[in-house]
Amino acid sequence: MIPIERIWPLLGGVALFIFSINFLVLSMQSLFGEVLRGLNAKTVIRSRNSFLMGLLSGASVLSVYSCTNMILGLVNSGIVKFSISALFIMGVNLGASIFPWLFTFDLSHWSYLFLFIGAVGHFFIRVLAVKLFSRVVLGVGFLYLGLDLCINFFNSDTLRIPTSLVEGHEFLSLLIAIILGVLVSYFLNSTVLLIGLFMAFFYTHNISVELSCAVLAGASLGPCIKLYLNSKKGNIEGQRSALFNIILNSLSIPSSLIYLTFFSSSLALVQSYIGLNFVLPFFYTVLNAFNIIVSLVFFKFIREIVFKMIPTPEIKIPQRLIAFGRSDELIPATALWQGHKEMYKLKSIVDRMFDQIAIYISDTEGSPRQLAKIKKYEDITDRISKEMEVFIRSLMENTLNSSQAKESLSILFVAKEFEAIADYLNNFVTNKTKIVIEEGLEEVHLERIVDLLSKVRSFYEICCENLGAGVKSDPLEIRDISNELKEECENLRHGNENPSLLYSDMIISLRKVRSHCYGLYLARLSQ
Repeated sequence: MIPIERIWPLLGGVALFIFSINFLVLSMQSLFGEVLRGLNAKTVIRSRNSFLMGLLSGASVLSVYSCTNMILGLVNSGIVKFSISALFIMGVNLGASIFPWLFTFDLSHWSYLFLFIGAVGHFFIRVLAVKLFSRVVLGVGFLYLGLDLCINFFNSDTLRIPTSLVEGHEFLSLLIAIILGVLVSYFLNSTVLLIGLFMAFFYTHNISVELSCAVLAGASLGPCIKLYLNSKKGNIEGQRSALFNIILNSLSIPSSLIYLTFFSSSLALVQSYIGLNFVLPFFYTVLNAFNIIVSLVFFKFIREIVFKMIPTPEIKIPQRLIAFGRSDELIPATALWQGHKEMYKLKSIVDRMFDQIAIYISDTEGSPRQLAKIKKYEDITDRISKEMEVFIRSLMENTLNSSQAKESLSILFVAKEFEAIADYLNNFVTNKTKIVIEEGLEEVHLERIVDLLSKVRSFYEICCENLGAGVKSDPLEIRDISNELKEECENLRHGNENPSLLYSDMIISLRKVRSHCYGLYLARLSQ
């Protein structure tokens, strides 16, 4: 029986180790997430660069689940296609293979220095980049300190594990180890945490190489299954990408079982060449590389399987912005980039509304088909705005820095302004339809409205120039244009010979559109 006083070091070491892994991953997300966001903002994810983008994301963030969660969100909202997301997911899995290599270095004697440097930089230096880098250094210090405590305990005589449980490499034992890896990683929702704990066992020789490799073979599959279940609340494209992620990480399991059962003696040869500490990271990297090579060779076949398992429904399901999983599983920087993509998607719909309204208003009668399109676009803007509000509020449950918090609010306000612009444009065409049916609209009055609509559209385009990073227009100039346009609306409304209230309501709708365009500009100005 283990003495109670010997249990506390085990519990403390394991707790510190778990905390250090999570803290390091979150710190890497905070540091490199901004870099990835800047890179993604300047680079459109296409087939030729999606694998490289995924590779950089996985290697820098160290979280396959978070990066895959992000790309599934982009697929679900219609920004990224299935084939591009598949290449991105391959790159993420290969990039995240760098994590086990961190345990191959014995830096435990430097852990206290890392803790000191990280603490000083994090708590006493106000430069954001330095604070983020210091958090990473602090996480590395915690990681090697917790790893050293775990190894010291597992390596002692206190923990005695039956040899039959940890040294067997029969087919059944390996299959149980793979299933154990899948189940534990599913409930932990973390591949890196399971890999870290089992590598600590492995380095103390409390578990054989074969069983450790079997656990690693199943470690990536658990979070994939959870992500697929979460994707069920999204559309078909997101579910297909999540299913591909499961197939990708399942390809090597049969080969791993055969190899570890009949050819595991070759691991001793690998160990003699690269050393004991490098066996598991080497195996895990080869495992992911094998998955990617097989997926690329048989991609068309895998794609057909995915599309047969999840067929296209007869009724088209609208693409939606959804935060898969818990809010703390979002990477703030990349989630904000996703919000930016959705913001531009919302702008494109409002642009189409303006185009259809210009065509509809140019004719006295107007086309019922174009009126239906305008109504449809207005409904879409309402839906997207609500989705963005839920997404941003979920993101703001995370710990954000001041810049990220301001940008989150800015995106939220911009979505509201776009929704309001679409609503008043819809009111504008509704009043125009009513006045044509009930009272009639003279050509001279129609020309004045068309001219005012053109000026409001021009002001809208000026305000939308500032949606990206930085403010490109002079705030005073924008304010003056807004006031002039407001005065012109009032002059037209009060100086008009047409006493119709519906005609006045059309002008008021355009004045409200002008007001929300200016609000859109101010929302980005405050960012």
